[in-house]
Amino acid sequence: MATSGYVCLTRNGKTVSKYAYLQSDAYLDFYGVKILQAIMDNRIDAWMDEQIAYNHTCYGANEPSPLFTIDWIKRTKNNQDWERTDFYSYTYEYSLKTGTLKVYTSGDLSVTVKREEYEKYLFYFKNASAISHYLRYNPEIMEYDLKKPIKTIIKNSSLEDLQQFLEFSKKERLELENHHCVLSGHFKTSNDYESSYVYAKPFRTSDYYHSSKRGYHKKVPFIVEKPYMSTKWNVLVQLPYIRVSVASGFSSEKKAVEHIRSIIKQVGVDKLLRFGEVSNTLSRFYKENKYDELSEYISHLEELYTKEPWYTPAGEFTTEKIRRHYKMYCV
Repeated sequence: MATSGYVCLTRNGKTVSKYAYLQSDAYLDFYGVKILQAIMDNRIDAWMDEQIAYNHTCYGANEPSPLFTIDWIKRTKNNQDWERTDFYSYTYEYSLKTGTLKVYTSGDLSVTVKREEYEKYLFYFKNASAISHYLRYNPEIMEYDLKKPIKTIIKNSSLEDLQQFLEFSKKERLELENHHCVLSGHFKTSNDYESSYVYAKPFRTSDYYHSSKRGYHKKVPFIVEKPYMSTKWNVLVQLPYIRVSVASGFSSEKKAVEHIRSIIKQVGVDKLLRFGEVSNTLSRFYKENKYDELSEYISHLEELYTKEPWYTPAGEFTTEKIRRHYKMYCV
């Protein structure tokens, strides 16, 4: 239900003439694209009939709810006491009278698309994730500005500006991902009180988002964790074969992330990216069962490190310790 929503047709902004449930992927770059494209093709009515028929096939004639009103889409005088979580994630309202499409995020207006801007917004919808990500990240402080007025920036930008934003987003730049991304294997359940908090905070090249080989991209997989029964946060780095602690005792997740930034500044980008390259090369050869290539690569580690040294967190990931771990493959 996290990305579910509704699309509805109105004539005066109050009375709904037709509506359809969006069971998942109600994001701009999925259903948003489909809805706006149907409007541009003058077949939004037919498209909604198809969506309604699909919903009835899956859920029966009473799904979605026959009690649907415009209050489910956006804030009105009837729902001023609703919390953001009471609304659907993404909802779309198309005015048959004006030709305007409005997009609401958790009940709040986020995008207004007028008839003369269809082409521009179709491009934005298709590339919303990449463009928004590019605009929000501040490389100087290595942080995302979640309060940045993306809505206003897009509104004041031309199609050519948006195309340029997309091209900029494809260029390699360094980013520290500071999201609450739970590391695989550490997902908590409603009754799970004993697990630690473990979040991935990778430092990597931003063209990762446009890469077809994400698993083997240059990155330093930093991790922050707060173990069960502890009030302190730790910083770790994931090596190809072990997770090592590089700092501990931070009072908050924010403080732990600040320390990661200090590591990046102290160690330097070149060594960090070299770490990512070596780590991913070892992982790739091992996972793809290319043991001859792995052995050959390990045999040249000393030479490679002498020419271009890499980050060795907590004294780990030295050429000696790498060779020791992969000793059965070493020449």
